[in-house]
Amino acid sequence: MDAPTSIKPAFDYPIGADPAMPKQAINPAMRDGLPEDLPSKQVLVSPWRMLRSGVIQRLAPRSIAASAMRVATSRKPVVLIYHDVPSVADNHSVDLRTFESHITFMKRHFDFITPQQLNERRPTLSRIRVLLTFDDGFRNQFELAKRVLLNHSVPALFFISSRHSSPGAYLWFAYERMLAGHFQGEGFSFRGMYFSMRPEHSVESMGRLRSILLDLKPHPSAMYRAIEQELPSVNEMIDRKMVTDRYQGMSADEVTDLAREPQFAIGCHTVDHPLLTRCTHQEAYRQIADNRVWLERVSNRKCATIAYPGGDYNAQIINLCRDLALSDGFAEIPKLRSIPQFEVPRIGVYSASVFFLGCKVSWGNLLRRTSLPFG
Repeated sequence: MDAPTSIKPAFDYPIGADPAMPKQAINPAMRDGLPEDLPSKQVLVSPWRMLRSGVIQRLAPRSIAASAMRVATSRKPVVLIYHDVPSVADNHSVDLRTFESHITFMKRHFDFITPQQLNERRPTLSRIRVLLTFDDGFRNQFELAKRVLLNHSVPALFFISSRHSSPGAYLWFAYERMLAGHFQGEGFSFRGMYFSMRPEHSVESMGRLRSILLDLKPHPSAMYRAIEQELPSVNEMIDRKMVTDRYQGMSADEVTDLAREPQFAIGCHTVDHPLLTRCTHQEAYRQIADNRVWLERVSNRKCATIAYPGGDYNAQIINLCRDLALSDGFAEIPKLRSIPQFEVPRIGVYSASVFFLGCKVSWGNLLRRTSLPFG
């Protein structure tokens, strides 16, 4: 039976990818794990099966469907992660136009909160609450995302690494993206191994290079030495405007300017964005402590929160954060589920589609309980 055409869905967006947005390439490692679209015809099923399958969102009046969703979903705030927000997207990012469409959509259907409201549960029938977080501290977050957030009066929490605050210094994974996207030549050699950069080989070569770099000891200093002294330089390969738009970090002055806005908060993200569990205890301590000192100096604010780079942490890292008197730790997928304030779950946003975004906000907290590797 065809669904009645006069009935609107719970959200004001089309099912599937938003036709108003260009279809954006998605990093295969960051797939949403959700269907591209839903069928346009539905057979009659029981009301309970309709609710469980999500069909109620399409067949019921919007207000009823929204109320049913609020009852069924978690009352805790949903924490989203954005990374870089360049003017033009690549496979790893959401561009400026997409980001503004996301903010407009979420303002219409959800409520934004500040970090201070993170532990507050919403009333059952009130709108789902969202905390926006930004990882890494790329310059485009300051130049582009900040403007959108200010225009829409949306609060946000920025977790900033300090290494790439100086011109010409890049985080290790940003260097990888630059090399993968802009290397000019057939390939290169590194420590007796050849890495082909031909189109049919480049993905495998970059995956192999990443594994080798992350295994170098001590982590991360040996990795950065290899990047700076042994691997191809990328500075001459890329237009400076593109470097600024996609790969450069916020300067100290830009962090200072960002922190002047009362709706924004600043948090730790380490100096070099290492995988903390691969660091020695002393190095992990230095990464967090030095980053915190730098952030507090340039922002003139107390920084009491941390986002674990790459979502990588263990019990020793949590204890270290507590020893440093940090109050909250933001993960991605909680691993230990022992100290909730140091394993705050977050959901990454990598797709242009507001359908995927609506699903993540509505069901992200429940799905995070399953430890499924999405977002």
